[in-house]
Amino acid sequence: MTSRREAALIAAALLASAGGVVAFVLGVLHGDGPESVFAGSLLALVVAAAVGPCSFRLQDGDGWWAAAVRGAAVCTGLAVVMAAACVVLAVARGGPPWPALGVGLFSGLFAFTLGAVAHLLGGGPARVLAAGAGLALLATLLVWDEAFLLEAEDRKGSAALAFELNPAAAASVTLGYDWIHAPALYAGNETAESLVGVELRGVGTYAGGLAALAVVACGLGFWRRP
Repeated sequence: MTSRREAALIAAALLASAGGVVAFVLGVLHGDGPESVFAGSLLALVVAAAVGPCSFRLQDGDGWWAAAVRGAAVCTGLAVVMAAACVVLAVARGGPPWPALGVGLFSGLFAFTLGAVAHLLGGGPARVLAAGAGLALLATLLVWDEAFLLEAEDRKGSAALAFELNPAAAASVTLGYDWIHAPALYAGNETAESLVGVELRGVGTYAGGLAALAVVACGLGFWRRP
């Protein structure tokens, strides 16, 4: 059973995610073609950030593996739903379905990893922290200028790091969406300007890192009972 406190924390995470949806999607959802498909992928990743930290649950009498199994079941279901939604949106906008399918499935892995980390950290307030961390990763490129880039000696290296940390940036590469020159995202963004000439990687590379983190977090989390 979910306590009132945990229910309130989950609600707070969902509200924070709703704010993330507004911050990301209003600028690009009005667009056509690749722009709207990219907005759909952002929605999938924001939902993943909200759902993932709440997916690992333990009940009385559970074995050490139960939380990870429940988290995997929830996040697999999320991945299927998000993949279907991304594919439908891509086809409706005249784009190829397979990259959208990959991004939708990737959102499930993103959710699972955040759930594993929240479980490792003890659940409860950690679920909100994990959701916030997921949203912060999604916002990386939009706030990197003031936080890190402007004072960096190697701006190209700093911008590359911002891109490598951001799951939405990886999704943009997989979808073939030109984030660097998108007016809604690029205007006045020196991080994006500094990415010119930098090799950009898609969700395949990012998924490898997420999977490794999820395995480590699950392994260590077997000794925790949030």
